[in-house]
Amino acid sequence: MNTQYAGYFRADKIDSLRHNLPDSGRGSDYILSINPNFSDSPNSDDFSMCLVRPAGNKILVIDTYAKHDVPIEDHLLQLRYYLESYKIKLIIENLTNWNSLSFVPFARKLSICNELTFPETVGAVASEDNIRTMNEILQMAIDRQSILFATPKDEAAIRNLHMLKEQLKLIEVTANALGSMTWNLPMEYRSGRDRKRKDLYEALLMAVWGVSGKTQKEVAV
Repeated sequence: MNTQYAGYFRADKIDSLRHNLPDSGRGSDYILSINPNFSDSPNSDDFSMCLVRPAGNKILVIDTYAKHDVPIEDHLLQLRYYLESYKIKLIIENLTNWNSLSFVPFARKLSICNELTFPETVGAVASEDNIRTMNEILQMAIDRQSILFATPKDEAAIRNLHMLKEQLKLIEVTANALGSMTWNLPMEYRSGRDRKRKDLYEALLMAVWGVSGKTQKEVAV
């Protein structure tokens, strides 16, 4: 039997996170997380990305990306934009959504991106210990108001910021009789007409993890 703890991330803390802050760190090192999904179904998960910059003891969320049911070229063009526009020092890719194959080596071979310089890339392996550590780090950052949001650059960025906050508020943690813990949406939002997505939450999870430096033990891809 599972024990349920709704609202792992406090809604009042999420609503209190500062936003509309300028990004003055164009010469700084940025971290990009990639949470890939290649399904062409209208009901599929989003292909999501999150670009952040360490700012002292804070983390500034620069931009987020979330799309589904679009050509893969859309994702590649967004990746190209990030690589050309920002000094990215690290890419973290979720290796679980494509049977542990990596999107970044795939992108390197295509004409849209093959002339670009890619930074170090590591794979985020979704082990139980890693997922727990990621969520604990993110929860602490939210509670301490350490996450800041840059001024959205367009309507899509405003929409994604709203979606990200709503996804964070929905995440709950459940524990089974053996103590294994799972972070997910409530069951009623995982399918059907009321289905929600959590892909921006997962992208932020990896990006904050990257800032913490915990990725050093992961395997480079």
